[in-house]
Amino acid sequence: MAIQGDPQVFLIRALDLRQKILFASDEDTSVLKYDKEHIQKLFLRTVETGPQDESIRAKLRPYLKDINVLDEDFIQQLNAAVSSESERCRKLKSQPKASLKVNGQTSLVSATSDTAKTLSDTVMAAIK
Repeated sequence: MAIQGDPQVFLIRALDLRQKILFASDEDTSVLKYDKEHIQKLFLRTVETGPQDESIRAKLRPYLKDINVLDEDFIQQLNAAVSSESERCRKLKSQPKASLKVNGQTSLVSATSDTAKTLSDTVMAAIK
């Protein structure tokens, strides 16, 4: 299921738009003629600034610098970056949250139960 902010959907739409511009520019009746290299550079810049997630953009930057990157390679790298980021987010969400109360303020801390107990014991010892 694709959502509006999905980087893969964005990439497919950008690829489609680039293709339409290339076809329109190649037609004899076209008033505007664009160089294929210029269209590719604009496409790469658009893809670089498109995804909302900075970690995905960072993983794609080396491929965005190569004007001769193949669409298939780019799609594969994007899928790998999205998969990696999804796994990272899933792991972060699965970590239990420990609640600590210090000076009347409650704080949530990502930790395992052993770490939370040790941290809680340390805080309590510091308060005493």
